[in-house]
This record gives sequence, C-alpha cells and structure tokens, in this order.
Amino acid sequence: MALAARLWLGIGIVVLSVLGVGVLDAAAQGPALRVENFYPHQAPPGQTTRFTLVVTSRDALQGAVVTPPDGVTVVDARQLGGFQGNVSWAEVRLQVARDAAPGPRTLVLELPSGRTAPVTITIPTHAPSIADLRTGPGAAGGIDVQLNATDASADLGELPHVWFVIGCKGEPLRGVVRGRTEAPANGQTVVRANLPRPPSPPASAGACDLAVRVTDTNGTDSNTLQTVVSVPASAQASWPPRSASVAPVDGGGDWLEFTSLEERFTAVFPGKPTVTETPWLTQFGAVLPARVYSVTQGQSRYTITVVDYRPVERVQVEKARACPEGANTCQGIPDWGIGYWKNDIRGAIVYAVSKFLMREVAITSIIWNGVALVQGQALQLTNEADKSQIFVGVYMHDNRLVIVEATVPAAYPAPVYFTESIGWIDDRGRAVRYQTIYVNMPDVPKPNPR
Repeated sequence: MALAARLWLGIGIVVLSVLGVGVLDAAAQGPALRVENFYPHQAPPGQTTRFTLVVTSRDALQGAVVTPPDGVTVVDARQLGGFQGNVSWAEVRLQVARDAAPGPRTLVLELPSGRTAPVTITIPTHAPSIADLRTGPGAAGGIDVQLNATDASADLGELPHVWFVIGCKGEPLRGVVRGRTEAPANGQTVVRANLPRPPSPPASAGACDLAVRVTDTNGTDSNTLQTVVSVPASAQASWPPRSASVAPVDGGGDWLEFTSLEERFTAVFPGKPTVTETPWLTQFGAVLPARVYSVTQGQSRYTITVVDYRPVERVQVEKARACPEGANTCQGIPDWGIGYWKNDIRGAIVYAVSKFLMREVAITSIIWNGVALVQGQALQLTNEADKSQIFVGVYMHDNRLVIVEATVPAAYPAPVYFTESIGWIDDRGRAVRYQTIYVNMPDVPKPNPR
C-alpha cells in the first residue's frame, strides 16, 4: 500500500477511535462575556505590567477594575486591532507598588454590554531578572543560548523553562525548552539552553531575530531579552527519528521499575534509562519540552518519550496575537482554542501516531488501548528495512503526551512486559486508576480516581 494511503487509513482509524470516547462539555465554555485567554498571569511589585487579553466581544473597552485595588493602579485599558469573529484583543497596563501585598487579585473588564467574568492575576513576591544574553551554534543546526539570571528567592530551579521566539522568514517559531542552571556566582545564575532550528531558515546563512525569557518554578516571567542570531542553511532533522536496527551494545541489566514523579508515570525498564532532553514540534507549530527515557539491550531498544503540553496554551495564544486580522487558520476561535491550543491537545495522540505512520514501515495493527483507564492508541509495525518489530503505545495524561516504543528483532516475542508496564501516579507518587475512561481534552471533565 502506498505511504499516503497507509497514512490516511491509519489516521482515520485513530480519529474515529478517539472521537468515539467522549464529547465536549458545552457548559465548560463559560459565560458569553468573558476573558477567553490572557497573558502574563503575574504583575510583579515595583513594575508596570502589560496584560494582553482575548475578549469574547467586539465592543469597545471602557475600563478595567482590579479587586482588591490596594497598591495597584490601572494605567490604561484599550482595545487592540485584530478581530476574529466575535473575539477581540485588549491591553491593560497595571502599575503595582513596590510594597503591594503579594497574592491573588481579580481583574474585570468593563464594556458597554457589561462586565466580563473575573480572571485571577497574581502579585508575586518577586520576579526573576535576566541579562547578558549570548548565542552560538547548537546541536542539529539549533541555537545555544546563555544568559545570567538574578532570582532573589532562589526558586529558579535546576531546569527552568526558557521561552523563545525565532523569526527568520514567514511565521516565527515559538515555544519552550528546558534550560540548565549552573551554581550561582556573584548573585547570578547562569542559564543555558539549546533552541531548535527554525523550520524556515534563510536560504543561505543569515540573520534571524531572537527573543527569550525564563520562568521560575512558580511560573513567574522574567523580563525579555532580544538579539539577532545567525542561522546556517542546512537540512532540518525530522522528529521522531526513524527506527533502525540497533547495533549490539552491552546495556540494560535486570528489569527494574522506574518512577518519574515530575512527569507522573511509572514503567518497567531493562535497566536504568538514559534521560535526554529534546524539543517536540506540535501539530500547530508550537515547540514544547520533551524527555526521552531509553535503554538499549542487545539489538532491542526501549524508549518512553514524554512531551509536556502544559505550556501550549500560552505559546499558541501569543502566536495568535501576531496573526494578521481575519487569519482564521492562524488565530483560531474559542471552541478550538485561540491559536488552536485546544485542538493541539485534542489531537496530540493522533498527531504522534501519524509520525509513526510516515516511517518506512508495514502496519500490522492500530487499535484503541487504555492503561489504568487512561485512553490511548497501540500500534504494531514492521520495519521494512530489517523486519524488526516496533510496538508503540501513545497516551495523554495530565496534559503530558506519553509515547512508549519498543523495537525488537523480527524473531523476538512482543515486549509486553515493557509496553504494558506504564502506570500513572499523582503528585505524591501514589498509583492512580480512574473510575471511568480518562480523556485528556480541554472542556472534558476528568473522572475521579478510585
């Protein structure tokens, strides 16, 4: 069967399977007059913060109210350009006194037709500050960045999120990767990160605009730094990489249970897995942080890839603000998520499955599967090059895409001890099994654990 036919057949099966499990809860859409999205969510003390908001009305903005108002001044509130259907963009600037009490406040917009439902903003105790941005060539044609961060409460963490925008030509590449911190010196922490190569680099080596910021463990944004970087012209690597036979390597060992509290899963590996940070490009073009947990044992390879979809809403909403007015394919609508962030989550399993179907493989089966009542897809494929077998499970739990993949030689039995070992845990490390099918989609209520 031709590759394109196999791809569409497989995607059709997956779509029917996923959509048959649940429907959107219309009540979750909220009141008609509301703030659909906004960013940032914090207003640090001693600063003036500019909030960008998506409002489900095209009425002119008349004002904004913060409650309680102590220590917060509304500098201005205005409507921005860029309408899409009944949705408009607004901007509110808030000046927060240096001695303002930290904690949550509510923000309401005033329009001729009434007030929006309140949204919550937070006044943090502090915000990280970054400076001295440096760049250089990175792995796979990417960009290495280094910057100095000052964080009064030392809660930047070991792997802070580094948010970026790279603009070369066409639509800029936006996303988040995990950075790495080094021991503080002179009150500053060095943060390093590798940014992926833009999908539309210059035809020849040329300049691209780069903007970066970081967030601490509480999700508080730093200031933004901007520079111009040189991106070499070369072919871009695909993701996920194609499966190939693995050269015999002494590795693995006794089978052991591995637990990732941060990413809320457990699994059984044939030895301690190697952990690699990698970017993941979503269906709608957002770059998200991912980790690959892998063990090679002889000619077999066992991997679990976990993609953190929690930042996708912010990435896609920011992208939508830069869209031309009326560009529906870029902006999206509330039902699909501004910037299509909801559809990015809804389709994450199907999108991951499609990546496997684009390889040079023969399809043995694509079926619905569930682990501890978390729904997903299971695939069995055969590498056309060496006839090795590929067993895949794709799931979505707590806004994390989990891809379980085992590649074994043709004559080997199915590695179900690995592929069916995946389990879910809560933030305290306790095993979780749900009362009904768990569907990880926006606006779909989550079932209670047993």
